[in-house]
Amino acid sequence: MNKLIQTTHVDKKKSNGFYYLHRVFSVPITILFLSLGVSANFVSVLMILLTFIGYFSLYFFDVYWYGFLVLIFAFFLDKVDGDIARFTNTTDDKSVIFDLVYHRLSLIALFHGTALFVDPTDARLHIIALVAVVVANIIEEIQMFPYRIFGQKYLS
Repeated sequence: MNKLIQTTHVDKKKSNGFYYLHRVFSVPITILFLSLGVSANFVSVLMILLTFIGYFSLYFFDVYWYGFLVLIFAFFLDKVDGDIARFTNTTDDKSVIFDLVYHRLSLIALFHGTALFVDPTDARLHIIALVAVVVANIIEEIQMFPYRIFGQKYLS
């Protein structure tokens, strides 16, 4: 476990206090998956599938708590795939695409899923939730903008 944390978490633990709290759950999952030989890309695809399952559980099956638990587990897997990729040095273009797809889907599932939980029949609430998804995606893209500029300028 120490080698995993030294390899993948060194800067995160120092600079992200509260953000690091969820790592209490993701690190044991990462260790389990590494011991089973699970690849980072497999975890990425799994978290995308779990996001669909969690969202559709909220939408179609009226089992809200199950859906939210599945979405929370997918959230933990978002940390696991990155840790596995860094630990095994297997980061590639596919993993970046999978991560981007997951982030977009998870925002839809979170905001619209919450609207479904609060009131599945209120159209205004669903519109507000979908506007929140757009705003959250814009904020996330703005946060990534400096990295993309740096990456394109210096890493190409």
